[in-house]
Amino acid sequence: MEAPNENVKKMLETVHAAHECIAFLQTALLQNSPTPLKACREKTAFIKKADTELTGKITRLAKEDPAYRVYLSGPQLLSRIGENIEKLDETVSRKIKDDILFSDRAVSELTILFRRLGEILKSTADLLETRNQVLIRHIGECEEDVVKKALEYATHHEERLIEGLCSPVASSYFLNMLNSIRCIAWDAKEIAAKFAEKHA
Repeated sequence: MEAPNENVKKMLETVHAAHECIAFLQTALLQNSPTPLKACREKTAFIKKADTELTGKITRLAKEDPAYRVYLSGPQLLSRIGENIEKLDETVSRKIKDDILFSDRAVSELTILFRRLGEILKSTADLLETRNQVLIRHIGECEEDVVKKALEYATHHEERLIEGLCSPVASSYFLNMLNSIRCIAWDAKEIAAKFAEKHA
């Protein structure tokens, strides 16, 4: 049994909002400007509101018909994505406010991850809209790539920190951002995995 179209549409809108947030965060980082963060916060507010509405509606549907229980994890995963976007927002905001400088290498690495994460979220939205099963594997492969790269970047960064090539303060910001990006990618991959289960 399919979830009502209005709920699928709301989930799709939520993923689109998350995708836009990542673009705003990347712009804020590259321009070292807090201006794009305002637009991101409007999107995260939408995500939080949508997730609350979706959870309530799908929970009620699941009580009436057990077939809807497979949809219960969707809003929870979207909520976690929203929470980690907020963490990214907070970290980027504090970095800008405290005038913390990243090396060109760190900015380049984060840019790669932001773009890859944007690809994951766009593909997740496309999956919800088109039900193209090929996207499930693509999202999984992208998530694996993000995790692998994030761990590599973290290891290299910690090595540079030990060698005294970067500041402990900047290191904390950088590593927190890597962790949030990794978590968002994982949750998006889980949405795709749940979608695969529903339509197997």
